[in-house]
Amino acid sequence: MPASDRVDRVDQIPQWLFAFDPAAMAAYRTLALLVAHPEVLRRALDDDGQLARAAVLESVRLWPTTAVVLRDTTAPTEWAGATLPTGTSLGIVSSFFHRDGATVPGADRFDPDRWCDGRADDGRTLLPFSAGPVVCPGREVVLYVASTVLRTLLAQVRLTPEPPSPLGPTGPLPRGLDPFALRFAASPTDAR
Repeated sequence: MPASDRVDRVDQIPQWLFAFDPAAMAAYRTLALLVAHPEVLRRALDDDGQLARAAVLESVRLWPTTAVVLRDTTAPTEWAGATLPTGTSLGIVSSFFHRDGATVPGADRFDPDRWCDGRADDGRTLLPFSAGPVVCPGREVVLYVASTVLRTLLAQVRLTPEPPSPLGPTGPLPRGLDPFALRFAASPTDAR
């Protein structure tokens, strides 16, 4: 999305760079998910990069790097029988909404296809890079770099989680995942 005329494009560079701290965590978590889901990994390596990008989005949905998104109401807002006045500050706890089984089918499963087939596009529930007028300016750079690095690495190296991964396709995924605790054994891969 092009920046509006009111945005100084040069001033956006620090925002893009700021996004790379959480981008590394998201990429490493995505790596663990792809290794634990070999069928998704195979498809991600075979397509044009869209599934790898969707896998990064899905990783950030599962384990948001921004725990709370701050917003202000722009009009009087009815909520739970009360009216919040215009300008009321709200904290949206993304990790709750991203894992709410009542509104997100398969909330505790790794399903990057939801980002490819439109199921993630309701515009209200899933905010992996924020949304609306304050969307993360580093979103496209992060998604491009993370998905490209993952596809390049996984095409050349076979990784095995050590110890065996709790992230496989059976059972719900954990609510938290420390990227610094993830370990892999690496070996060269034959052409997939």
